[in-house]
Order: sequence, then structure tokens, then C-alpha cells
Amino acid sequence: MSSKSENTLRSTFLEALPSAERDHIFTLTGELSVFLMAWSKKYPTLMRTRRVPQVSLTMAVSAPFLSARELLPTASLFMWLFAVDDLCDEAPPGEQAASDAPLWTRIEQAVSVFREPDTVSPGGEEPLRQSLRDIRDGLAHFPLFASLRAPLESSLRDFLRGTRHETAWSARYRQSPHGPLPSLEDYLEKGACYTSGTLPIYLGVLTSINEDAILPRLPHFMGLGHEAAISIRLANDLRSYEKELAEGKLNSLVLFQRELMAQHGMDSTRALARARAEVRTHLVDAMERCMQSGTEEASAGSRATQAIVNAAAFACDFYAHHDFHPPVVPKLTPSAST
Repeated sequence: MSSKSENTLRSTFLEALPSAERDHIFTLTGELSVFLMAWSKKYPTLMRTRRVPQVSLTMAVSAPFLSARELLPTASLFMWLFAVDDLCDEAPPGEQAASDAPLWTRIEQAVSVFREPDTVSPGGEEPLRQSLRDIRDGLAHFPLFASLRAPLESSLRDFLRGTRHETAWSARYRQSPHGPLPSLEDYLEKGACYTSGTLPIYLGVLTSINEDAILPRLPHFMGLGHEAAISIRLANDLRSYEKELAEGKLNSLVLFQRELMAQHGMDSTRALARARAEVRTHLVDAMERCMQSGTEEASAGSRATQAIVNAAAFACDFYAHHDFHPPVVPKLTPSAST
């Protein structure tokens, strides 16, 4: 009974859209899901197909002006980032922490396909690398790929660095729960900003959009992406606090709670309540910076801006009700859509 209600999509963002736009998004979600499911099944040891509906819906909401085939390479990248996150979460602790661990070597070698000359894929290539080669080849069909290839690789390497920071911080936290932790600024700017995967996914969408203004204004667009990434990650932290606490993973709420207990003498319960409020404030501030910079441009027809504004608004709303891990039916409840 409860699982049915929890697994049925709730979205204030979608409720606010005209019915025709909402119907288009759901149709696009279904079309993209077919393509993405077929691709994901090529890599059964990596891709968790239960995520296909949520990933497809998120991509359709973010860029409803693109077709399912245009969205497929970036949706596949979304699945690849989830696969890396799963591998890091489930690797043995020693392998997670070691700088020369086989897991990290495999991931680094996979990302290198974005800087190497195009070559014929060798038989039996490692799945992480082969799947990312598929993604690269899909993006290479778009005119902007030649110019955005290097930023895409850089954003993927930032994702890996952020993941390694978070992995190391969480390992230290498990070993010494009362030991020193990173500052909130370090957590956000060295880890959390990148580990949401927002920036490489946004660059994938930008690659698929044929707008002349994208390249000269790329720093501006990436600034919007940075604010969106912060807000999305904080929304995720609020949703996943209990789960990550049980797993011994670091979270912004833990950092705030520890700071309040140490500096203001609060007990743990009161400090956690205050930490939730502080994280929500930081989330809202980042969202407002993104929206203030982007809403006017999106209204004026900038698809590049519309994509990141849509992504941030939808994802933060999604995390208020759901998580990306359990499957969610990508259709609004009757009561929400009326």
C-alpha cells in the first residue's frame, strides 16, 4: 500500500505545466525509455535498468525541445554516471581508498576515450570504457561536439575527483566518527558540486543543441550549471540523510550538525533540526541564483538556459518526494494532474 504511493510520481513542477506540455514530456519519456533500455541492456553488469524511467523523465523535462534520439547519448551518460557511483559505493573499502586501485584505473581509462583519436573499438573492451565510447560516438554526431569535447572530458574528470574526495572523507568518517571532517565549503566545492553529475549531463545537452550563442557564452552557462549542481546535491542530501548515515557516508547535514554541536553546544537532535534548516537555506540560495540568472534568458528562447533551469527546478522538486534509487512510475497521480 505505502510502496504504491511512494512509487507514483509526485511533481509540483509538472503539475504547473500546461497539459499539452506535460503530455509531450510523458510521450517523450516513453520514447526515450525504449531507446535507453535497449542500450542499457548491452551492459547488464553495469547499468541498472530500473533507473531508465527516472533518467528518461529527467532528460525529457530538462530538454523537451529535443527528440528522443537527440537525448539518448546524454541519457546514456546519465546511466553511466550512476554506474560509476554504484561501483564506488559497492567496492571493498580498501579498493575505494587506494589511489592506484583497479576500480579507479578502469574508470580513468574509460574517460580517456574523450581525448583519444577515434579508433575502431577493439573486441572485448572493458564495459566501462566501451559504454562511454558509445556515448562519445553518439555525441560526436552533433556539430558542437568538436568544441565541447574537451570541456566534457574535464567535467567527467571533475566528477571522478569529487567522487574520490567524497569516498575518502566517508572512509575517514566511518573509521573515526568524531575525527576532523572537511569544511562545508570544501565538501560543496571539491566534492558535492561535481558528484551530482549535473555538469557533464548539462554539457551533453548543450552538445545536442545547435545554438550559435553557446560557445561564446559557455562560461556563463557553466556558472548556471554550477549553481544548479549545488542545489540538486543539497536536495539529494536532505532526501538521503538517513540512508547515507546508515551507510556511514558523509553528508552536508552531518557537517552542519557537527559544527553546531561543537560551536554552539547544541545536543544532537536540536543540531540536526537546525542543520536541516541551514541546508534548505543554502539550497534555496543556490536555486535563486540559478533562476535569477536564467529565467529571463529561458523566457527569451535560450534553450541552453531553459535546460538547466528546468533540470534544477524539477530535480529539487523530485527530491522533495522521491529518490533516484527506488523505481518511480513516470506518470503523475490522478489527483496531482487534475
